[in-house]
Amino acid sequence: MDGDSDVADGMRVIACDGHIPAHQAVLVRLPSQSFLPAIDAISTASVADPDTSRVIRADLVVEADIRVRTRKLVDVTAQQHAILVYSHDGEQWGGLKTLPEG
Repeated sequence: MDGDSDVADGMRVIACDGHIPAHQAVLVRLPSQSFLPAIDAISTASVADPDTSRVIRADLVVEADIRVRTRKLVDVTAQQHAILVYSHDGEQWGGLKTLPEG
């Protein structure tokens, strides 16, 4: 699908070209908390600042577009009071609640 779109109750696909063209993330809204797994669009907290973070050169999209995509995901996370989940951030993963507590 193209662009941002609600796909189910409590789930929204967010278009975020960056790591690869046509990359998408899924915002999951639960009663207790919302989450936005950025997957490889923002792989660690160290690259989550859209203005100053280094750009990972494995990405296939130009730097300016990566910064726009990062800003979009950071903004959606703030607007939704969600947790932005980074795909390769071991420190963050160690602190996330998991079942049965989470």
